[in-house]
Formats: sequence, C-alpha cells, structure tokens
Amino acid sequence: MQITPPISVKLQEGFLVASLYGLLDRRAAAEAWIEDHVKGLDPPFDQFRDLYLLQLYTVVDDVDGIEAHLETSRETLRKFTSRPDSMATLDLSKGRALELREDPAAAAAVYRSVLDTLDSSTLNLISSEVRVQALVFYAQASIDAGDLEAAAGSLEQALTTLPAHPGSNVQMARLERARGDLAAARRHLDVALTVWSDADPEYRTAKEARELAAELGG
Repeated sequence: MQITPPISVKLQEGFLVASLYGLLDRRAAAEAWIEDHVKGLDPPFDQFRDLYLLQLYTVVDDVDGIEAHLETSRETLRKFTSRPDSMATLDLSKGRALELREDPAAAAAVYRSVLDTLDSSTLNLISSEVRVQALVFYAQASIDAGDLEAAAGSLEQALTTLPAHPGSNVQMARLERARGDLAAARRHLDVALTVWSDADPEYRTAKEARELAAELGG
C-alpha cells in the first residue's frame, strides 16, 4: 500500500530540498526539482513555486533572484496566512538582499524587526531553528556593520538555545576574530567543523568555515 504524505509535509519538503541543493551549489538541479515538485501539488499549493525559488536564491546569494521573487512570495503567503510571524520570515530574504547590496546596517535593521515580530508572537508556531537563524543573520550583518556589541548579544541568545548550532559558532568565530581573540575564534570553529565533519565537500557553509579556519591557522 502506498502512503501519500499530508500536504504540509510535501510543502515543507520543497523548502528543505531547495535549501539543500543551494548549499551544494546545484542551482540548476534545484530549479528543475522545484518545477517537478510543484507539478505534483494540487491547486492552490502549486503557487508555492515562488516561495521555493526565493528560498533557493537566498541560499545561493542571488540578489537579483531574491528581489525578483520577494514580493510575489509575499503575495502568495498572504493567501494562506495572515500571521505576522509567518510573514516576517520572508524578510530574512530581504535582509540577505541588502547584505548582498553591501548595506549591512539596513540588513541588520530588517533582521532586528524580524526578531521583534517573532518575539512578540502570541503563539509559538515558528521553530527555534528559524529564530536562531534570524539571530545568526542579525549577528552577521551587525559584525559587517561594525556593531560588535549587538552581534555578541544576538549570538549569546542563539548559542543558549542551540549551543552546537554550526552557523552560530561560525559567526561567533568571526566576532572573536574581530575582537582579537583568535583562540576563542578557533574554539567556536572547532564546534562548527565537528558538526560538519561528515558534510559533503561542496556544502557551502562548511566550506566557508574551513576557509576561515585556514585563515586563523586552524
């Protein structure tokens, strides 16, 4: 007997696969998979194409792709939810576009607004992983904008929630390098690289962590 997964699982699968392909720098394969995936979704869920593409372009740092799909993704999501916390998660892509346009201060302001919206939510529908990711994005933009104090506060929250989160530890390594504490930076990189010890050689964020470790002599 074939078991058909519920639509919520099939919708979430699109975001997960788009992210994974993007992290492996397999953009063309991701775009082809997304097209096949949405063809298997009954209306109106086939409209999630823009949301999946936005996720992909955010991961691969395609600023034009982000900007081309951000508002259409917002329009699509409004058809399914009016919750401010759900809508706010789209602004993680907006913030990334601002970073790519070399405006980290504006990006940090967007990420801070996302965090404020998530924190004021009356229902806990957004996962801790999403909130930690928002904290990491905020810290990254704050470091690039020179606001090390804001970055430190954000990363302390992220690491309190998920101590072994690799992205948080990579950004903490960047922060400690900016502070001049290279030993602490290496310790945080060790945590991230341990988590990613079996990662695919092309896994983007693990590669970036290895490159940073090499710069630090680790």
